[in-house]
Amino acid sequence: MRGFAGADYYTVMTKDDSLLAQNEKPERSHSEIDGIAEEYVRLCFSLEEHCPGYVDAYFGPGNLKEEGTAAKRSLPQIKQAISSLLSHLEEIEQVAVTPRTRSLRVHLRSMWAKADLLDGAPMTFDEESQALYDAAPPSFSSEEFQTILQEIDSLLPGTESLNERVENLRQEFRVPQERLDVVMKAAIEEARARTTRRILLPEGENFTVKLVSEKPWSGYNWFRGNAQSLIQVNTDLPVYLDMIITLACHEGYPGHHVFNCLREEELYRKRGWVEFSVFPLFGPDALIAEGSANFAVEMVFPTLQDRLRFESEILCPLAGINTRRLGLYENVLVLMRKLAYVQVEAARRYLDGKINREEAVEWLKRYRLLSQGEAEHSLKFIEFYRSYVINYKLGEDLVKAYVEGQGGVQENQLKRWQVFHELLISPIVPSDLKK
Repeated sequence: MRGFAGADYYTVMTKDDSLLAQNEKPERSHSEIDGIAEEYVRLCFSLEEHCPGYVDAYFGPGNLKEEGTAAKRSLPQIKQAISSLLSHLEEIEQVAVTPRTRSLRVHLRSMWAKADLLDGAPMTFDEESQALYDAAPPSFSSEEFQTILQEIDSLLPGTESLNERVENLRQEFRVPQERLDVVMKAAIEEARARTTRRILLPEGENFTVKLVSEKPWSGYNWFRGNAQSLIQVNTDLPVYLDMIITLACHEGYPGHHVFNCLREEELYRKRGWVEFSVFPLFGPDALIAEGSANFAVEMVFPTLQDRLRFESEILCPLAGINTRRLGLYENVLVLMRKLAYVQVEAARRYLDGKINREEAVEWLKRYRLLSQGEAEHSLKFIEFYRSYVINYKLGEDLVKAYVEGQGGVQENQLKRWQVFHELLISPIVPSDLKK
């Protein structure tokens, strides 16, 4: 998600930048499924022409990108091409349905839905979520959030408003700008060390971290291929202690960086499945990616006690933060994480026209306990990415349930990491997580 440097950037591990341009082409068969997969990649770049940013990452054959871009297909033409591929895939699946064909089918349907939305088709928030991400979030009432707010209120007695009390506590754990570099490095190093003890990563994997501003997101991982990432951190908003761990795990280890490295290595390089050389931002992979990245924090720090120990012994001294109220801070954060669906509920109501912009900001302030600036920033994200907001909390819940359902419970860390690793290198789609 984020990373910091004393000036503009720092490199976690040294690597020749020229490697970022090397995209070795794997051997590919000429089967029907490979042909569908190649056309799927071309269509991703055809849709990119109508929706800049649709292709979030690509490290596949250059000719497929060039051909897809040069085709200059209209939205109706793109939808027709997708329908033809789906019909062909249906014929293949009459003989046998495999995880790969199922994944292709779900991704093609998602792409068709995105093209249909761009072509003016009306969809509710839940319909859009299901069509694009193969999942729809649950609904919550304000009363359910109010119950959690009451628990937080009991932990922070006082005469000020609850928002003010929470903000005052958070300010005690704000990381000074001049110490961000050293604190971030420590968190990343710890996250990487704990991850590499459990997962073998591609040789030479590496990421660079840079500070940016004026973005709708707080952090972003740009995967460049060959196990290389650029992680950007938005400095418009203050950075707190808990965010340091979150960004180190979510954007780095074992989050987005690891997800992309392993998918490239195992699904594209080794198996030659070219459809996994492209990452459509508004597609089913986004829920798996964001969900596993959110869950990555718990993977690295499985218990609150473990997290508190690392923060109090390592991060707080580096940041110059007093640890006296660290336990209270983390207990409040545990409750505040239960309010994560507030953003989803705000997005649903706002995008479905049930509340206006000002009401959405007030909803985020009241039930998510955000400041005015944070609430406005959150709404900008909703306006730009729409139903993408479901992928964080819903994705985390689905990934966690899947991992634990496969035996990866907290008490069995070996199995937990094994299942998590297998999830990252499998052609699984969100609806598979519910089985």
